[in-house]
Amino acid sequence: MSELELIFDVEVAGVTRSFQNEVLRVRPPVEVFANDVQLNSKDEATDRFVPITTEPAMPVITISNNMDEEIRGRLKIEYTKNYSGQTVRKWLNYYPSEENEEVQTETIEAHNSWNVDFGDHIRGGTAIFEYVTGENEWNDDNIQTFTFYLRGRNPNRDEVISYIEDEGYDDQYWFLIRLIRHESATGSSNEFRQYNPGTNYTTTSVRGLPNFGPPRGYGLGQIDNFGRLVTGYSALTEAQREEHNLVGVERGETIVDDEGRTIDWQGYIVASDNQVWNWKENIDTVITFLDIKKQTIINKYTSWVNTANNWNINHPEDLVEQHADQVEGDITFSSIESFIDDIPNNVNEYFDDVEDSDTTKSFIDACLIRYYNGGYYHRLRRNGNQKPYWDIDRESTQSGFYVEHICSQDE
Repeated sequence: MSELELIFDVEVAGVTRSFQNEVLRVRPPVEVFANDVQLNSKDEATDRFVPITTEPAMPVITISNNMDEEIRGRLKIEYTKNYSGQTVRKWLNYYPSEENEEVQTETIEAHNSWNVDFGDHIRGGTAIFEYVTGENEWNDDNIQTFTFYLRGRNPNRDEVISYIEDEGYDDQYWFLIRLIRHESATGSSNEFRQYNPGTNYTTTSVRGLPNFGPPRGYGLGQIDNFGRLVTGYSALTEAQREEHNLVGVERGETIVDDEGRTIDWQGYIVASDNQVWNWKENIDTVITFLDIKKQTIINKYTSWVNTANNWNINHPEDLVEQHADQVEGDITFSSIESFIDDIPNNVNEYFDDVEDSDTTKSFIDACLIRYYNGGYYHRLRRNGNQKPYWDIDRESTQSGFYVEHICSQDE
């Protein structure tokens, strides 16, 4: 609220009283509240930071119209991620959303209020309430604005574990917590980094904004991409842009195609907006990604095991030898069956039959962990018609000893 210092006299019952330097608080014509806390009286650069809860949930944003005439307005939320001097990705959302690129607004009657409806969106960045008064046209000359900032709060270990257990993800992939600890650079911290850590927010810092890892990774799982609409790494041609409805899509912008996939300006299938801003949807997508990767690993092992079995049938005195155990972090990987769901019996039967263990796991599991990041940890190799042999590749140019990094993390 605005404050005025007044000097005035009041006569009551024939007695005149003088008042000096009295403060009269005046409500601004349009007030913005976050979770019932008024923002207008707070300094824009230092005190208008509103948290997204760790649940995660958007704050309750209320717009109050204190004027004697209606206003029409909308809330805009925008954020641009830059990295190494280049724009990586842009987010821009309106509430209410535009329809066919036409502005939609909410009418707030005189001395009434409106709670912004975010639907299922989780979004952060710079929030700007745009409005016009009375019958004024919606144009740059008439639009008035009020700015504040939305920042994310990271979940703690208990919240993440609870969600993973509730969804049954811990039964699917025993290494999930270790993987997201490593991918998000959470390490041994109790604060899981969907967003950049810290609550000392400023308008120029990245605290409370999505945790990014190049080239396109975000959040707990550093969801990167699900492939590209075209083969190769070259810039898209004009014909390819036209074919995939990317004409006019500028650097950092994304579209959602007819299959519901989020496509970036280079034609990569990337994490959706909610997967970037909502840590639960980010974890859901890690599971989807692992499921996709697992199918490739199943296909590979099916082929490798068939090759090894065929050799053994034809060379009963010279069988293919299993690879020696390999320790990565606090896990020993061995030529044993995998207890990850959906591994075919014919693949598991090739390897030793054992009881499930917390400290000894199958090379199949190690291969899936490595393949999440790229490459094969354990595979069958063969030179021409020579005897095949099992080999492991612990190190990659891209990410070093990735399996060891994962298995060295806390659960």
